Amino acid sequence: MSNYPLGAEHDPKAPWNELHEYCPYCDTEEMGCIARDMAAEKAKEANKSIANPDEHMTEDDFYDECYQKVHDESTLCRDCYLEDHADDWRDDQ
Repeated sequence: MSNYPLGAEHDPKAPWNELHEYCPYCDTEEMGCIARDMAAEKAKEANKSIANPDEHMTEDDFYDECYQKVHDESTLCRDCYLEDHADDWRDDQ
């Protein structure tokens, strides 16, 4: 039994249902795993149309592209944001 209100498990505004955003500095391992999974799916899809097994693509063929996509979609966590902008704020004083 849960002490959440009825329907709370599906409320997209609830903090327990928010999507996790990855920080490009703190979450590199997680981002690498996501990119590896994406690259494996891309390779699998690409290999469906390749008849010659010698020409089959591997996840390594797509990894850099997928990692860049995950990295581009990431945002700085609060601590990294504050650290990155600390010099800017000091200069303003």
